[in-house]
Amino acid sequence: MNKNNKLLRLKRASVRALNDAIKSLILLPGIKQKNKIIHRSKRVPLLIKNIKRCGTLLDVGCGGIEHTTFDLVCATGNYHLIVGVDAHKRNIDERKIWAASRRDNSRYRFINTKAQDLRLDQTFDVIFLSHVLEHLTLNESKKLIDYLWKSCSEQMIIETPDQFESGRNAVNEYKNPYQKHKCLIDQKLMSGKGFKKIFTYFQESGYSNSVYKRDRGIVSDSSMTAKKPDGRSMKKINIGCGPYKLDGYINIDKNSIWKPDKVLDVREGLTYPNNSVDEIRAWHFIEHLDKDEIISFLALCYKKLKKRGKLDLLFPVGITYDLDHKSFLDKRSFDQVTGSGSEDSRDEYCFGPRIAFRIISEERSRNKFCKMLRLILEVKK
Repeated sequence: MNKNNKLLRLKRASVRALNDAIKSLILLPGIKQKNKIIHRSKRVPLLIKNIKRCGTLLDVGCGGIEHTTFDLVCATGNYHLIVGVDAHKRNIDERKIWAASRRDNSRYRFINTKAQDLRLDQTFDVIFLSHVLEHLTLNESKKLIDYLWKSCSEQMIIETPDQFESGRNAVNEYKNPYQKHKCLIDQKLMSGKGFKKIFTYFQESGYSNSVYKRDRGIVSDSSMTAKKPDGRSMKKINIGCGPYKLDGYINIDKNSIWKPDKVLDVREGLTYPNNSVDEIRAWHFIEHLDKDEIISFLALCYKKLKKRGKLDLLFPVGITYDLDHKSFLDKRSFDQVTGSGSEDSRDEYCFGPRIAFRIISEERSRNKFCKMLRLILEVKK
């Protein structure tokens, strides 16, 4: 009896020691660790912390309603277009029913196709793959990474297991014929593709999974310019960034609490030479300006942007009942200033000389609060 009690105490002590060891590896807030090995419970917060939460999102392998990662990423991000892709028809059918019940259903689209057969007709700001590559052959995985990166404008995140499970086949569990593991994606392969491991987490079953990230463009501390994929210098500005700072952009905000690259109120001007900026991005910004400030801001952007430079705007359409909003806008509001609509829509006495922009892209969507409009304007000089 005493012997059994001693064995029981030893087992409990070893379990406590193991738990302490695991806890010591968990990435705690504010502490930087070289090897970020965490428990599964910390996975979602870290994933949401690392993924960009605005723009357009492509989720390859979105899964059905039992896969909550898709829901959490969508709920915490301010995406105006979310496209989910899955090879299993049941998953896509479940997602369509799920999206139809939401107020912001217009921003969701779903495609039923195999990942290796996916063909895109647009680029996405964020591309996310969770447990997809291990279900393809190694050659198919490499080709998919290269193809999706060409369609990615800002960030790509890939989640994959660290062990190859030759006997895994979850057809009976999920009734999904595509769950069999076919290859192992290791850190060496991902590093060769330009991805950096951001953390590893353990599951209750004992095997580990790694999450990799690759960002398009790098911000230089000295020149504050970004790099195009071909290596050429490119200056891109993100105005009114708030907490959503973008890699590859000079992030500007008047509030120092967000720790932007530059603390600046752009109503007082931009500290860059004329004709020197490739792109200006101002999302959820212009509606906080009054009529005169909007005209001054567009004129300022026109001066600072290069020939064929881009001005990327995202704003709510019409009345939003937000007390911080000073202007209620639509596409015709810009016709009045730029003169891109009919001549009657612009009054030089009210709006000053015509500012030579042309609208090259228009995309309407809806979030849970209001309708949204994204306009990309190109400078004509």
